[in-house]
Amino acid sequence: KKFRCSLISIDLYKMKVILFSVAAVMVFDNVLSQNDRPEYCDLPPLEGPDPQASCRAYLNRYTFDPQTKACVEYIYGGCNGSKNLYLTEKECMRHCDPSKQSIILKNLIYKY
Repeated sequence: KKFRCSLISIDLYKMKVILFSVAAVMVFDNVLSQNDRPEYCDLPPLEGPDPQASCRAYLNRYTFDPQTKACVEYIYGGCNGSKNLYLTEKECMRHCDPSKQSIILKNLIYKY
């Protein structure tokens, strides 16, 4: 019985270590993914005091919306654009997608 009890306590210890490790990686991954997005993804699509004043083009573009955390279609006037304007939604997502998992979390998921 003594041997069996010690095996159970070792298994519980291993489980605690694994759970703590997973929790730590998830917290670290969350912080990493928030800081991983470039600052320009939080910029408005246009810059300047009156950005639409003389801009008369009608160009379909995509911009990252930090409130919805998604790339949304935007009609761009052709001037005073910020770095937060993209030709395609795919390009916008590649630069600004906050749901990208870090390498650490991907490795943990695939390993176990």
